[in-house]
Amino acid sequence: MKKLTIAFLSGISISILVAFTSMNYEVKFNTAEVEQIQGLYIFVKNKPVKEFEYIGTVKGPLIGNHEFDNLVELMVRNAKKEFPNANALIFDGVIKQTHNTKVSAVKIKL
Repeated sequence: MKKLTIAFLSGISISILVAFTSMNYEVKFNTAEVEQIQGLYIFVKNKPVKEFEYIGTVKGPLIGNHEFDNLVELMVRNAKKEFPNANALIFDGVIKQTHNTKVSAVKIKL
């Protein structure tokens, strides 16, 4: 009887522990997955849900074009040179032309 009671209480304890440690993230209307380009996550006018560390600012080239895809490629290339430990870019400022665009290089914590 004593072994059965101990097993029952152990089962309840484990169940409670598992129930509170495996809480699911609630998917909302604004939840999304971002794309990775050359190993960097690209956030445009949004930010990571996970905690992150700001590393530095990447500036756009002086001469460029108005295509966003080209701008992203240039920013990724510059970020990899300037901040090799960054794993994401956040386009959090004004995006008008390549020469006046700045992005934040960040490291998302695991």
